[in-house]
Amino acid sequence: MLTGLHLIDRDSFKHIDVLTLVLLAKYEFTYLPELYDIYGEENFVKFLDLFGGKTIKVPSNEEFSNACRDVRIYVSMKRRDDDQVANDLADLYLITPDMVRKIFKSMQELCEKRFAVVYEPEKSKR
Repeated sequence: MLTGLHLIDRDSFKHIDVLTLVLLAKYEFTYLPELYDIYGEENFVKFLDLFGGKTIKVPSNEEFSNACRDVRIYVSMKRRDDDQVANDLADLYLITPDMVRKIFKSMQELCEKRFAVVYEPEKSKR
């Protein structure tokens, strides 16, 4: 990019990439410098090509964990929808069996609205 210019962070004494400086100066209230550090220049430019000018929302760790839990509940209940499975899942995720069923129903509506859901039980090996 810009050669010959070297910047050193006064606190950490680490080399600062010029593009990082540009991102900090122009977009100080965003996480673009951190994204650049994580992905590197080539992937960062791809990120800009894909998402430039758009607003994206990144889920919190808790939101992502809950989404993963909801998918696991859906898959488990799709395989076998009965009280024992609901109770086991409730114990596993520290929620009530009613909440398990509510999550399953919500996921089922979402999946069946957007996807053709086909579940083929595993065949026993004899």
